[in-house]
Amino acid sequence: MIEPIDEDFAADRFGGKDVPIFKPVTYSLFEDLGDEWSAYEKIYDLKTKATSEQRRRIIDFARLITSGSDEEFASRAGGFLDMDAFARFLAGEVLLSSYDSVLALGQNFYMYVDPASSKLEFIPWDLDSAWGNFWLGTREELANASIWRPWVGQNRLLERLMGLEEFREKYRSHLEVFLDRLLVPTRLHKKMDELAAVLREPIASESFFRLQKFEQSVGMKPVERMKGETRHGIRARAYPFMRFVEARAKSVREQLDGKSAGIIVKLPAEM
Repeated sequence: MIEPIDEDFAADRFGGKDVPIFKPVTYSLFEDLGDEWSAYEKIYDLKTKATSEQRRRIIDFARLITSGSDEEFASRAGGFLDMDAFARFLAGEVLLSSYDSVLALGQNFYMYVDPASSKLEFIPWDLDSAWGNFWLGTREELANASIWRPWVGQNRLLERLMGLEEFREKYRSHLEVFLDRLLVPTRLHKKMDELAAVLREPIASESFFRLQKFEQSVGMKPVERMKGETRHGIRARAYPFMRFVEARAKSVREQLDGKSAGIIVKLPAEM
């Protein structure tokens, strides 16, 4: 069970329970909905407490993103958003092709107002659909998803941030570090083997079908079609984990080097 991020988390992380922590769910993050917090309240789902000034940060940032000129956005965005922290957050989501997130469905992340800087920062959440494990596109397409246009549909926040050279440089820097130190096939293959040895027995106790899928996914057995497979979900055909890691690392490296444009992931209606 995944524990919620709430006042106890705020107390542990920041030394107090009064840090404003939100859990937004919206296709249109930071859309200008007017001056009244009541229009934002359900969408941003405050999990702790927030002063009127802290809630106002969201309203004012939404107005800047929605209607501010390019010059105004460039000069003021850094006052609302920790640019480096958000670039790091975005680089992680993009590297893992985690599309059940701010990249597509506008969910599965937390947002808080940092008590020291009064800037907004983000925390990833519920990553079960990361590693290209999502219904938008094939695994091969998600392994080659664009790093410079990673969002699906319209995403005004990401569109405007990617238009800032300062942000793109920070984002690129984090991608380079993650690619060199974390998304390294040999490193992850070793970790996967270690985890597979621990997980095999409990998975075997659930069902033979799940055990076969697990062994196919971690490379213990070749992928073969089985009776009862579905297109999506836990009974979907296995996709070897390392195949995704190797393909994603290669694609991101080529995109960073200007050798590939990647694939723009689209909603079914856009295809």
